[in-house]
Amino acid sequence: MDPKGEARKLAKETEEQVVEPVTEAQEPAGGPVADVLEKAGSSLADVLAQAEKAYAAYMEAQKEVARAYRENELKVEKVYKEAEAQANSV
Repeated sequence: MDPKGEARKLAKETEEQVVEPVTEAQEPAGGPVADVLEKAGSSLADVLAQAEKAYAAYMEAQKEVARAYRENELKVEKVYKEAEAQANSV
């Protein structure tokens, strides 16, 4: 047997075997896999919605804390001015 001849023959045969590319997009098959993917997408949407609600509640709480600090500052300033005025009048 001629090794070079065998190699040429094998190369010629492999050149003839061309695989046709897929030209159409295949739709995913229904069934358990599709159900799992749908549930996963649904649960991700639920988690995202819950996270958005939690973030909105956090931002509202942050605003309330800022308001409380500001009100406290105003009260302290008022009490200080009253005490200062009382000290000056005595």
